[in-house]
Amino acid sequence: MKKLLTFIFSAVICPLALTGCGEKELSVGTSFNPSMYHSFGEQMKKNLENDKGLKYNVTVLSTAGSVDNVRMLNDNRIQLALIQNDVSYEAYHSTGAFKGEQPLGNFVAVAGLYTEACHIVVRADSSIHHVSDLLGKAISLGTFNSGTEKNAKEILNKYGISGYSIVAKHMNINEALNALDEGSIDALFLTNGLRSTDIYTLSGKIKIRLISIDEEQLQSIVKNSPFFIKTVIPANTYVGQTEDIQTIGIKTILAVNRSMQNEDVYGITENLFENARKFDNIVPTNYSLTTKDSAKGVSIPFHPGAAKYYRSKGEKVRTE
Repeated sequence: MKKLLTFIFSAVICPLALTGCGEKELSVGTSFNPSMYHSFGEQMKKNLENDKGLKYNVTVLSTAGSVDNVRMLNDNRIQLALIQNDVSYEAYHSTGAFKGEQPLGNFVAVAGLYTEACHIVVRADSSIHHVSDLLGKAISLGTFNSGTEKNAKEILNKYGISGYSIVAKHMNINEALNALDEGSIDALFLTNGLRSTDIYTLSGKIKIRLISIDEEQLQSIVKNSPFFIKTVIPANTYVGQTEDIQTIGIKTILAVNRSMQNEDVYGITENLFENARKFDNIVPTNYSLTTKDSAKGVSIPFHPGAAKYYRSKGEKVRTE
């Protein structure tokens, strides 16, 4: 009985379980499938499993997104996850969406990745031209516990628009795209990399319009959160988009369970950057994965194993 209890305890707390073939089981939290997060996770799976020196068996999980991923990382249910920078900060410091909770600090950073942009999309024949026009409209805010939902509420709040003054829909992106196409919703929010495949495909199917955030509200959002940045979706990013769109941007980070061994995280970090070019067709067109950029602007400390890799490349990152 003592041996059985020891085995069960080890299985619960061990961040990386071994399979019968000596491979390490690794679970990666992403987002809905298909999505940029999920595609990034699938490419990571290929890279890690093809590295025979690491011996990983990787499972890519479809999740609700950043908030869901943070909670699963913190509870030791997954080992790696893609998370919005603002979500990781708020979970760490019990602010924003995590206000009133105990700090969730059982995760640390591996790398800062690309910047995501908050897209606000309506049909081109819509009467909606400003965020303030969304009052009383049917809007997809993204799935529950997603970064998109969090960002949508933050933007709407700056205009005095709450969940009671709109018809809020919690849809995944496929549901939202179909609903906008059919006209059963008036607008959708999506926080995703520039030239989102989902929105680009929709823009080739029906005429759409992207909505800018007004300067006053944009400045207020950026001022109140150091991890939001003013971002432009350049003209011609999507079919029929003739003007630049002003919005907020949030960096995506790759996070890891704090209890993972230094040598494991070093190997994962090394594998990420050695295969950087393999992400070129997944991440935004204006982005390339480098250690210099990945070390900047991350809201939480880095894992010591990742920090060791950055030092080997001449970059310094913050650890605890």
